[in-house]
Amino acid sequence: MRTNESLISLIFGVLSLIAWWFPSIDLNIKLGISGIAVISIAFILFKNKLSYFFRKNWQLLISITLLISFFLIFKNAYPELLLPGILILLASISITLLLIFKYRQPVTYRTKELIQKFVMNSLWKLNHWESNCARLENNKIIFSGTSAPQGTDGAHHDYLNHLEIGSTYEISCYVKSANNTTGKFQLWCHDKISEPNGVSVATEFKTPSTKEQIVSLIFKAEFNESIRIHLQYTPGKGQIEVSYVFIYKLSV
Repeated sequence: MRTNESLISLIFGVLSLIAWWFPSIDLNIKLGISGIAVISIAFILFKNKLSYFFRKNWQLLISITLLISFFLIFKNAYPELLLPGILILLASISITLLLIFKYRQPVTYRTKELIQKFVMNSLWKLNHWESNCARLENNKIIFSGTSAPQGTDGAHHDYLNHLEIGSTYEISCYVKSANNTTGKFQLWCHDKISEPNGVSVATEFKTPSTKEQIVSLIFKAEFNESIRIHLQYTPGKGQIEVSYVFIYKLSV
């Protein structure tokens, strides 16, 4: 069991002991809180052996049982202070969430400068892995088809000798899918064009919204001044279209 999970289990144990400390709390309530604590600790210990639903949502379920235990103790030990206690608890939860959001959010960049806009034209190499999934149509790259020789395919464009080594860039594209599309899209960028190389960043394969959306990633030019931009497609029903690709230079 990891340190965080051990700490949560310890908290449940302490709550159970605290409930027995107060003579004003009814015996049945004490037994109920102890039962919740035992079940929660067992759940934490053996969660990996449970179904997918419990493994995916165990933090939410444990949080609910923790709140129930706190409520029962406070309501029965300090009934006249229940409302202030709830307010303090809500404030504590809010502060914790804000701190988590603060330190887990992506880096906020001071400036964002557009350095290149790519239209969809013949300069893009289509079907680089020998499928026929990609085609040019009305200044867009359209992806469709239910199979590809290598399972996925796409189009790419090389932007050579224009980046600054050590600088950070955002690569974005406008993407949308037709209704009932099951094919998936990925934006993938790397510098494996000329030596030296070593940077490769990609988004997850996802089916875009039927309303045009932006898919983007952050790319740092660490080894050379070039980048290859891949628009990747996993075959499926329907179609996905890409209209523009942008490169922005970012600075903190």
